[in-house]
Amino acid sequence: MEPLRVPQVESLRPPHPQDTALLRSAGSCSFEALPSWKMQAVHPCVSRRSLLIAGGAGLCALALAGCGGGIDLPELTGVASGDVLVALADVPVEGGYLLEVDGRRVVITQPSAGTVAAFDATCPHAGCTVRPTGDGLGCPCHGSAFDPATGEVREGPATSPLIPVGVTVRGNDVVLV
Repeated sequence: MEPLRVPQVESLRPPHPQDTALLRSAGSCSFEALPSWKMQAVHPCVSRRSLLIAGGAGLCALALAGCGGGIDLPELTGVASGDVLVALADVPVEGGYLLEVDGRRVVITQPSAGTVAAFDATCPHAGCTVRPTGDGLGCPCHGSAFDPATGEVREGPATSPLIPVGVTVRGNDVVLV
């Protein structure tokens, strides 16, 4: 296909008939609104303003997604003492399992086989959600690291430990104390 030739805006000469035909067949918008000799290189259906708005909206969406509010967690409601939170097999040894219990984010860890601990997953530094990492628990916002067995701070900027949540193992399940 032959490249689209667009007349310069400064040009006062009438366009070549072939240019006019190519411009009119190039898109779905009407080219009748502008004289063909005043057409610009940007397709008239895509204005600079619409490009800036679309680009700004895309950047805002990326920024909001990066804030961490969009974690898809298993949710449990109406949980009482003795209720099952998760199967022990779902909590990896030397790892953790993140869930929401009655609107509160909780991370359950299994530091060694059969031993569990649980903590409020809210970082005491800035309120971000702490997540299981390869070597413990970490805050993705500012890099605080916590011990998966005790919730103590391993690395700041957090200065306080995670708040413990009482759990125990009953059979093959982790239950709320």
